[in-house]
Amino acid sequence: MHKTAINHMRKSSRFAGVSVSVLTYMLLAANAANASSIPGSADASRFQGRVERTAPQSTSSAPLKVEGTTLFQAPAGAENLKFTLQGIEIEGLSVYTPSEIQSLYASKIGTNVSLAEIYAIASELTKKYRNDGYILTQVVVPPQTIASGTVKLRVVEGKVNKVQVQGDVLGQSSLISEYAKRLESAGALNNRELERVLLLINDLPGVTAQGVLSPSREVVGASDLTIFVERNPFDAHIGIDNYGSRYLGRWEATGNISANSLLGMNELLGLTLAYAPSDQGLEPELTFGEAMAQFPIGSCGTKLSFKLGVTQTEPGAGLDEFDIKGHAKYAGVEIEHPIVRTRDFNITSTLGFDLRSTKTKSNVDFTRIDDLSVVRLGGHMDWVDTAINAAVTNIDLEVSQGVSWFGASDEGDSNISRPAGDPQFTKVTASVSRLERVINNVALKTSIMGQMSDSPLLSAEEFGVGGGLIGRGYDPSELVGDDGFGASLEVQWSNPFQQTIVSDYTLYGFYDFGRVWNDDASTADGRAESLASIGLGIRATIMPGTYAGFMLAKPLTRDIQSENDDDIRPFVNISHKF
Repeated sequence: MHKTAINHMRKSSRFAGVSVSVLTYMLLAANAANASSIPGSADASRFQGRVERTAPQSTSSAPLKVEGTTLFQAPAGAENLKFTLQGIEIEGLSVYTPSEIQSLYASKIGTNVSLAEIYAIASELTKKYRNDGYILTQVVVPPQTIASGTVKLRVVEGKVNKVQVQGDVLGQSSLISEYAKRLESAGALNNRELERVLLLINDLPGVTAQGVLSPSREVVGASDLTIFVERNPFDAHIGIDNYGSRYLGRWEATGNISANSLLGMNELLGLTLAYAPSDQGLEPELTFGEAMAQFPIGSCGTKLSFKLGVTQTEPGAGLDEFDIKGHAKYAGVEIEHPIVRTRDFNITSTLGFDLRSTKTKSNVDFTRIDDLSVVRLGGHMDWVDTAINAAVTNIDLEVSQGVSWFGASDEGDSNISRPAGDPQFTKVTASVSRLERVINNVALKTSIMGQMSDSPLLSAEEFGVGGGLIGRGYDPSELVGDDGFGASLEVQWSNPFQQTIVSDYTLYGFYDFGRVWNDDASTADGRAESLASIGLGIRATIMPGTYAGFMLAKPLTRDIQSENDDDIRPFVNISHKF
């Protein structure tokens, strides 16, 4: 029997039960006077961020096959035809100026060269084009008479002549064709433009696309692009874990399903559900549901998303006798645009607006209602580099502004969850993570995140540490505050030992630390709180699509609020993607 179960049995004794109830009542009374009426780990408004997003993540795959781009070879005997090179004239040059490429052959001017060396110069010019992304461009030596020592070269700047979409298009190829036809008028084809188009097509829900470039039969030097499309009409995911809390159910079951282009518009329709029973039976202490729809807008990769969600909570453990009931609902709209889209570097911007309403009832306080209307402007950046070793870096930044629209609560309202809370707040949140290979199959992941606000916040907008990435030894949202900072170091060791039980696995160890500040705290000690934890774990792929994990985490600097101890905690999760 693991230690968490032993601790639960110990707390079920009469003395422990009275102690927890008294402490909880004191906590509720203090919170009712100063801030939120219940602990962060039992707050209905804070669950949404913990659920896996329904929307698919961007792909880094853009398969492309290029046919018929072999470099021209010098004819037999070309090394025997020699002359004094007086100059080179290049026809069809538009991407570069003559001065930008002159360095590739300047040393040959005025010297005795062979025809083979002229072909070598043409090959070097072709390589420059291709290294700069112009994968179809050729520099050729046209038929000519070299009488004065001046050689003519011709640049055939390869273009896309025609685009075809084939495969499992389901009659919905128009958007994919719109994406791809942008290449027909792009002039000399650059790989960056082609890569962006193929990535945007593969970003469409359920779509896997591969491009094939082949020589055009109609236009000399041009190519035809054929895009082969496969579609997966549905995606689904189910999972179970014990990442919850004693207040809202230690064990959680989650699942989502998404329909890809069910309406024929390359859209995504998704539904996410979550359920956490009490430790006394199957009665839910937490239920969650979210419906979302995402539609592509235009031919530049822009997407428009809508979300509706609701969370119901009835906290148990030491809170059940206070008959707390939480109800949180939200609706949101967001537009997302990929500013830069490549395999190795991406920048995405978002603009969103959401409405959130949280109602909390209990028998020790009157009903608290928080209504928020928030405008959010965000950005995401990620890149791959080899500055030290191979690494991936992700940066997220978001500015949120509370507004008074659509019946939002006002500062000073008597029934909001926090008397000093300002619904018309301004806050900035940011996160940075970097996963870098150290040696062979050992990697280091560093994560930093934080938040700053200009005023006390209502509970849904506070920064939380505990659970998730920061404070993994604690309950979710163990500590919440207006401002906060968190950091995590994780060493990962992939497949260190040969075995046949699982197809892939990673051992890891971590240390994390988090601190929050509350702007309306009455004392300096109450203004700042912190936590830290350490742990070991394993993540494994049991079979394709099935994933599992096990972790032991130790709280280091404070007791867990719902457990009243700092014992080592075991965590388990298993999930399957269909």
